[in-house]
Amino acid sequence: MSHPQADAPLDKAVFLDIAARIVAGFEDETFRARMKAAKDAGDVAALVALPQQVQSEAFLAHGLDPAEATARFKAAGARHGADPEITPLLGRMRAALDF
Repeated sequence: MSHPQADAPLDKAVFLDIAARIVAGFEDETFRARMKAAKDAGDVAALVALPQQVQSEAFLAHGLDPAEATARFKAAGARHGADPEITPLLGRMRAALDF
């Protein structure tokens, strides 16, 4: 898989793959159980860290620095989010974090 340049916008294919990886991570039963346990315990740090870990893995799979990739991912979401291929993934991503 090719890696996007550090300052280049994410193209649709890269955005789609990152989003699919994030959704798969968020829908994973182990992740969901850990998120539920963190919510039940009121562990705000874990509620932030667990999704960040999933996102970081998706960004790293494309050679992106997680510290910088979030802003690029959000910008690509704004650019590609209305695409009929991407919209359902974004909906699943939000739904997976609704506990």
